Amino acid sequence: MFGYYCRQQTPLLLAATVGATPNSLDILQMFINADPEYPVDAADCNGNTLFLLAYMNGNAELCKSALRCGVCLAVTNNYGISVFSYETPTKQLLFSLLGELFNTFYR
Repeated sequence: MFGYYCRQQTPLLLAATVGATPNSLDILQMFINADPEYPVDAADCNGNTLFLLAYMNGNAELCKSALRCGVCLAVTNNYGISVFSYETPTKQLLFSLLGELFNTFYR
């Protein structure tokens, strides 16, 4: 339904690069509502996914929403970067996301 833009970046991937904004959640919800089978886990030409870009930009709410859509937490981009190897000031976001996953599957 929705096409890819230059460098295989979808509006979802672009929204994930902006950091924590309410609009990014709205954009994700719009895509899911329009097409429940939309490939939320699609990667750009560098192997970056919505989840990885949101994580790298500190957008915790978009990360959590993406996980609820079933994206892969352990994706690694073409440069070997994943949520487990990406340098952040603290690992609090990662631990929060892992806790969310645990609660999703074991509650």
